[in-house]
Amino acid sequence: HDLHTDYVDEDGNIVSTPETLFPEQTPYLEWLESDYSSGNKQCQYCHMTQAGRTKIASKPRQTRERIGVLRHTFYTENTMMLSIIDSLSKDLGWGLPDLIDAIDDGQKYLGGAGSIEIGNVSWQQNTLTVPVRVTNDTGHKLPTSIPVRRAFIHLAVYEIGGQEPLFSSGDVDGEGRIFGVDADFPPYTFEPHYDLITSPEQVQVYEGIMGTFEGDVTYTLLRASHFIKDNRILPLGFDKNNPEINHLILPAGDALLSDDNFNNGEDRITYQIPNLSGSGFRIVAELKDQTLAYPFIADLSDDEGADENGPIPLFLNEYDHHKVHFEIIASDTVDFNAQ
Repeated sequence: HDLHTDYVDEDGNIVSTPETLFPEQTPYLEWLESDYSSGNKQCQYCHMTQAGRTKIASKPRQTRERIGVLRHTFYTENTMMLSIIDSLSKDLGWGLPDLIDAIDDGQKYLGGAGSIEIGNVSWQQNTLTVPVRVTNDTGHKLPTSIPVRRAFIHLAVYEIGGQEPLFSSGDVDGEGRIFGVDADFPPYTFEPHYDLITSPEQVQVYEGIMGTFEGDVTYTLLRASHFIKDNRILPLGFDKNNPEINHLILPAGDALLSDDNFNNGEDRITYQIPNLSGSGFRIVAELKDQTLAYPFIADLSDDEGADENGPIPLFLNEYDHHKVHFEIIASDTVDFNAQ
């Protein structure tokens, strides 16, 4: 599915022409540029499960079995919303036991979306160099669709046997904010795309940052006319340098313009961590997913209004009680001897 939306300019005028629509969701166009489409691997093969050979109805009695029937279960990465619904159902006395199974299925499903791998670590003059490779294992951008989602890398370095990290990029607090990410702390801007990270204040965040017609960052869909930043990881087969690709689905910002290590199903990024001491280190890299990026929560809070029983306050209250603000897609651990 694809969705293109109109937007409103600073004077409140609706801008609506085929040339100016905002590409809010484009997983189908992304799939067309991937190896999945040329290999005839359709969306249903990943998002639904095969029921095999079965009848799709019990009446009339002469209904014949069909081959390749798909079950009406659509897997989602949005375990956060499922958990909130589960919490509300318990408060209301509803019995929805299948929600727990759906959450478990969603977590398992998300685990197949991508991978992260630590490469050949090196050590020179008390500086640890850690190459990391992130791979997109889906047939569209990771993450895709409505740009409230984001994925990010958490990379931590420990001394062997130690509990406290010597270096950590991508820590998350209890409200869902990522430490060091410019979009999560005032004054709000957005985190740039990186090819090299040398500080805990730098975090690789894969996301689409919406911009207004005037060039400002926005978290309001009706004000979005384009992407200021889009470094969501491309699917395998998607070549950003192909001049024939629809410009609406190209990356935006540094991921397109200046990072040759970002393309065709993967991103390669290097961490250089100076001023370390020790004889051995444990390096942990995690690729994490957030269904709802914190800046959208902050934007909702600004629009909360005075009605404490309104939908926004009720949702924000449930979000505050939902303490798991990310899911782990994949992880990798390497022990390195610095001697």
